[in-house]
Amino acid sequence: MSRIPGSANSGQSCLAACTSTPIPPDLRVPAAYNRGDHTLNETDILKAASSSALKVDKARVITDNDASFDSKIEAIKSAKSGETIRLSYYIYSDDHSSSVFSEELLKAANRGLKVRLMVDFLTNYNLLDLFTLLEGESKGRIQVKLYGRPSAIILRDAIYLTQPCPETNGKIVANTCSDYKWKNLKTDSPDYFAKMFLSGLYGKSAAALQTAIFNGQQIDVASYKNGLATSEQDQKDLKEFFKLLYDSKAHGNVQSKIKVAIAMQMYAAKLNPISNEIYGRLPLQQMGDASAIEWEHISDYDEGFDQNDRWFVELRKCPRDVPDEFDRNNRS
Repeated sequence: MSRIPGSANSGQSCLAACTSTPIPPDLRVPAAYNRGDHTLNETDILKAASSSALKVDKARVITDNDASFDSKIEAIKSAKSGETIRLSYYIYSDDHSSSVFSEELLKAANRGLKVRLMVDFLTNYNLLDLFTLLEGESKGRIQVKLYGRPSAIILRDAIYLTQPCPETNGKIVANTCSDYKWKNLKTDSPDYFAKMFLSGLYGKSAAALQTAIFNGQQIDVASYKNGLATSEQDQKDLKEFFKLLYDSKAHGNVQSKIKVAIAMQMYAAKLNPISNEIYGRLPLQQMGDASAIEWEHISDYDEGFDQNDRWFVELRKCPRDVPDEFDRNNRS
């Protein structure tokens, strides 16, 4: 429990965890930390910290989980009308202890306190109904904001992954489908299947993801099975070729790029239709380091996203089926 400094009557309480935007690692690590030539002092520790110093009147570190929970409950109970309780959580839950915690927040709100709760979007997406309940039961005195909504690249790729390839009767090259999809991609207006994909992604629903991809791209599974090579060696070669394609596009591996180029020259007639399917179904051709890193760090709380793509989302602008909420105009 800490008091935020300000005026004598500021009356704000803070329960802090996982707060503030981190300093980039390359800027915050002291040279002495790597050399190991002296004991770290307070200045070194603050410089290497992932967030700036939290200025408080008094604070204490609690490492025991039960003691920490009890102290937070006591802090909420002792807060007085007119004060503001601020909380930041990577993981919120609806288990027994969390329900006790939520109940105390509601009691505090009904006593006239303001409660500001910030939680991670990806980790807590399945609890949107709970947060809506907290806001409604508190008559707006509890306000929930979600941190880390999908970036522009994640949204773009969700749309790409749920768009069909065009019908074509002409010659098929490696990028016939992907060229068409990138040219006609409308990143500002996700359709039904793109929204379903995002809901499945953040709701961790494999069924929703599968439905969005296969129905959105109009993939005929039966025709795929009939057209696939059946020999064990052919299947092994296809897997190896896909690995090379991904490594060359997602990670920019030079050796993989050379191998792919040679393979396309030597086996163009066989590999062009396969490459067209891969490039057309997956957004590999636009993937550079930034795109690959964004997907690899999608579950990170603080790092892995460009600074311009970080924002808070108001819960009332974020319905469960994630429709038009994915709109930059809804930044709060």
